[in-house]
Amino acid sequence: MQSHRRIGKVVSVNSYSAIIELDKDAQSFVKNSFAETHKIGIINSYVIIPIGADKIVGIVTKVNMFEDSELNYKTTSTVVLPKSKRTMTVTMIGSIVSKTNNESQGKESKFEYGIIGYPSLDNEVWSITEDELNIIFKISKESDDKNKKFINIGTSTVFPDYPVVIDMDKFFGKHAAILGNTGSGKSCTVTAIIRSILEDKPEMKNAHFIIFDTNNEYESAFQASNVEGDKRDYFNQIVVRSDWFKLPHWFMNTQDFDALFTPSEQVQRPILHNAITKVKENYSEDIKRFNFLDLIKNCVTRIKILLEEGRGAIGTSIHEDAEGLTEAEFDAVELIIAVQEINKDFDPQRYFDAFKIIFDNTPPKENGYPQRLTSSKEPIVRSELLKIESYLEEDQKKIRPVIEKKRNLSVDSPTPFKMIDLINMIEEEIKEQSIHDTRVRSNMGTLLMRIERMLKDARYDFLFKNDDFSNSLASFLRLIFGEDPSKNFKDNSIPWQNQYEEQIEKNNISKNKHNVTIIDFSAIASEVLENITSIIGRLIFEFTQSINPRGSFPVVLILEEAHHYIPENAISERQTRARHVFEKIAKEGRKFGLSLLIASQRPSELSKTIMAQCNSFIVHRIQNPEDQQYFKSVISSVSHDLLNQLPALPQQSAIVMGDCVTAPIQVTIRVVEPIPDSNDPKFSKIWSDPDFEAPDFEEICKKWENGE
Repeated sequence: MQSHRRIGKVVSVNSYSAIIELDKDAQSFVKNSFAETHKIGIINSYVIIPIGADKIVGIVTKVNMFEDSELNYKTTSTVVLPKSKRTMTVTMIGSIVSKTNNESQGKESKFEYGIIGYPSLDNEVWSITEDELNIIFKISKESDDKNKKFINIGTSTVFPDYPVVIDMDKFFGKHAAILGNTGSGKSCTVTAIIRSILEDKPEMKNAHFIIFDTNNEYESAFQASNVEGDKRDYFNQIVVRSDWFKLPHWFMNTQDFDALFTPSEQVQRPILHNAITKVKENYSEDIKRFNFLDLIKNCVTRIKILLEEGRGAIGTSIHEDAEGLTEAEFDAVELIIAVQEINKDFDPQRYFDAFKIIFDNTPPKENGYPQRLTSSKEPIVRSELLKIESYLEEDQKKIRPVIEKKRNLSVDSPTPFKMIDLINMIEEEIKEQSIHDTRVRSNMGTLLMRIERMLKDARYDFLFKNDDFSNSLASFLRLIFGEDPSKNFKDNSIPWQNQYEEQIEKNNISKNKHNVTIIDFSAIASEVLENITSIIGRLIFEFTQSINPRGSFPVVLILEEAHHYIPENAISERQTRARHVFEKIAKEGRKFGLSLLIASQRPSELSKTIMAQCNSFIVHRIQNPEDQQYFKSVISSVSHDLLNQLPALPQQSAIVMGDCVTAPIQVTIRVVEPIPDSNDPKFSKIWSDPDFEAPDFEEICKKWENGE
C-alpha cells in the first residue's frame, strides 16, 4: 500500500489534464521526498496518478484555493461553516509502465510519453519519489555507460538539487533550437551545453562544434581561470576572426555566384556561367597537361606534313623570335611557355629534347624560305618524331581517364581562378555572342559594373583578394572542422597561416584537434553576411556528404542570431540562398552527421521548414505575443498551460521539451564562468566614469572614408 504517499484525489478529467483536490492533511503543500522536505503543490512540480500497475505522471500547471460551505440540517436554523479546499490542475504527460528488459529478461520500469489510459473520478493521487524522478529523466546510478550519452545542463527549478540532463544523441541527432528574448540567457545556454561535454565528458575528445558568431561574444566563453587566477587556460578552440577571415571566391558554386552578382536570367546568367566554367578549365592542371599533349601532337603532324611535301626544312632554332618562324616552330615556342604552367610531377623535358634534336638537324632558312633536309639528316628527324609519338601514346593513356572526369568541370567545381581572368573571359564570351546578337554587350554592361564595383570594394577583399594556393579547399575545411590545417602549410602560402599559428602559440593550445571553431562574423559587412554563411554552410554540408562511411564524422553547426540568415520571408536573393542552404541541411544533414543548433530571439521570423525539423527545444523568456503564438503552433503537443509560463521566466531559466527529454521540464541553466560577452552596455557606469574617454572620431572616420 502507498497510503503514506497519498496527497489527494481526482475530481475532474479531460483529454489531457485533471483537477486534483488535495486531502486535508496534505494542504500544507509539504511532503518528505527526494531525501528532503519539499513542496508538492507548486507550479511545475510532479505528481503520480496510479492506475493498476501503471502510473500516470502529471505536471502541476495551476493551483487554487477557495472557501466552500456546508448546510447543517440537524437544526431548524441554517448555519454556514467555512471550509477551505485546495485544488491543483495537472497536465498528464506520460506513464511509468513495467516492461520486460530484453537483456536481463526481467521487469523494469520505464517512462513513456503520452497517455494511453485515464484515471477515474476519486482516483488516488500520490506525491512523486526520487526513484520515479530518476525513471522519468533516465538517471541511472548503476553504470557510467548508461549515463555516457546524458549531459547535465542545469537543475530543476522545483527540486534545486536535482540535476536535469538531456540525451545528447537525440538533442544533436535531430536538430535543436534555443529560443528567447535578448538577455534571457540563450548564449549562456549554448555555452553551458558545449562546456558540459568538454568539461564533464573528457572521453569525448572527438566532439566538435562550429559556431557562427555574429556578435563576437563566444570567444571569451571558452576560457577558464587556472588555480593561480593570473592566466587564462583556453579550451581547445580556434577563433577565425573577422580581421583575417578569408573565403576564396572559387569556393562559390552556381547559386552562390547568382546570389552575389544577381545576373539576369536571359543573357547575363548563361554568359557568366560559361565564362566561369572556361576560366576554371584553364586553371585545371590535368586539362593543362591534356592541352600540352594535344599541342605536341599538332606539332608532330605539321612536321610530318612538311617532310611529306618535300619542303624538308623545318626551321632553325626554337630560341629565335617568333616572328618569321614556321607553324611548327611557333608551336614549339608555345610549348616552352605552356610548360611553365605545368605541375612539376609532369615531365615534358623528353619532348623538348627530341624537338631540339629535330631543329638542330634542319638547315637554316635562306631568304625566308625553309631548305630541304639532307639525306643524312632526315632519318634522324624521323627517328625523333617516332620517339615523340611513343611518348604521346604513353602519356595520353595515363591522362585520358582523368580527363574524362575533368570534363565534368563546371561552375560548381571549387577550382582556383583569378577574378581578372574571369572578367577577361566574360569579354571573350561577349565578343563571341555579339557575332550573332549585337545587343549582348549592352545587356552585359550592368553585370560587369557590379562585378568590378565589388572587386574595388574593400568590404569584399576577404572574398576576392586571394591568390591561388594548393589544397586551398582542404586547408579551409580543416580550419573550419577543427582538424590541424598546418598539414598544408609546408611550401605553401595560405592566407590564414600566420594568424592561425600565432593564435596557437599565444593561447598554448594543441593544433592537432580543436573542439570548438568560432567564426567571427561581427565585422563582416551586413550586405554579404547571408552570402558568407550560405557558402560556408554549403561547403560543410557537401563535405559531410562525401565522407565514407556516412555519418562517421559528426559535427554540430550552431547558428547564432539565426533569424538574420534563415528568415521565413526573404527580401533578397542572398537571403533566399542562405535559407535554401540551411533548409537542405535541416532536411538531410542528420543522415550525414551534421546537426543544426538554432539560436534566435525571433522564432516567428525563422524558416518554418527549419523549425519543423527541430525535435528538441530549450525556450527562455519570450514576451512578444507573435513569437509566443508561433511557438505554440510549432509545439502543439505540449500543454499550453506550460507554454503560458514563457513570458514570466526569469533570466537563466528555460523550459526544455522535445526528444532530448522524456517530459517537459523547467530548468535553471548551469552557471558558466566566464560567460559569453553578450552583456548590454552599462549606461550608468559609463556615464559616471570619471576616466571616460570619447572614441577617436578621426581614426574611425578615416577608416570609414577609405572603405576599411
